Amino acid sequence: MTAFDDLKDAQADLAFAPLNLTVLLAPYSATPAATLENPSTGDLDVPAEYVSIGHFQKQAGVSLGTDIQSQDIEAYGESDPIRNIISRRKTTVSFSMYQNQRTNLELVWAADFSEVEPSAKGGVVLEAPSTPKNRYYRAALVGQDDRDGEEVWVYWLMPKVKLESVDSQTLNDDNVIEYKPTLVAFKDDTLGYSVAQGFCGPGWAAVVDLTGFSGGTGGTGGTGGGGSLAGFKAEKPSVGGTGGA
Repeated sequence: MTAFDDLKDAQADLAFAPLNLTVLLAPYSATPAATLENPSTGDLDVPAEYVSIGHFQKQAGVSLGTDIQSQDIEAYGESDPIRNIISRRKTTVSFSMYQNQRTNLELVWAADFSEVEPSAKGGVVLEAPSTPKNRYYRAALVGQDDRDGEEVWVYWLMPKVKLESVDSQTLNDDNVIEYKPTLVAFKDDTLGYSVAQGFCGPGWAAVVDLTGFSGGTGGTGGTGGGGSLAGFKAEKPSVGGTGGA
C-alpha cells in the first residue's frame, strides 16, 4: 500500500446501501424507540406499535432533508466573518405512498378515521375534517443491506413528527394513486432529540471496529439469521395519535 493509500484510509466495507427500505409510524402515545437493536442478539428488533406504510415509489425513494441555517458574525475592520453560528436546523422526511390503508389515509388527511366502519358491502367514505388536526406520530426509517451475506440495518428514529404538507396528486391511467406527504421532526421531550441514526445487525458488528467508535465487538460478525420486524402484522390497527403539544 502506498503512502497516499495509508493517508486516504478508504474502507469500502463501510459504504452501505438501503437495498430495501421501509417507513414505520407509531402512535404518539406509544413509548418512543431509543434503539432498534435487540440487546441480546444484536439483530433488528422493532416495537410492535411501529407499522409500515407499505409500498412507496421506487424512483423518488425516501427524501430525508436537513435544513441548517447559520448566521455570520462580522467585525468592523475584518473582511471575513469572525464566527459563524448555527441558529436553526429543520429535519423533514418525504415519500410517495401507494397503499390505501387507514394509517396512510389518516396521515395525509390529518384526520382520525377510527369511527369509520365499512358498509354492509364494504364501502367506506372518509370525510376531510373542517379543520385538519395537528396529529403527532413516532417514526422510523429502516434500511437493509448486507455484508458478506450478513445483515446490516441502518435506521433513523424520529420520536416526534407531524404532517407539514402534502404534494398534489396526479391521476392518470398508467399509474396507481399516490399520496405524497412531507413530515417534519420535532425534539421529543422524553428522548431529548428530534432525529437519531442507528446501525445494527451481524454485518455491522463485523465492521464496527473499523468505524472509529470505541468499545466495539472485536469484529467477530455475530451469527446472522434474525433481523425480522419483530411482531409486525399487516392487520395492525391505525397508528394515528392525538398527542403532542
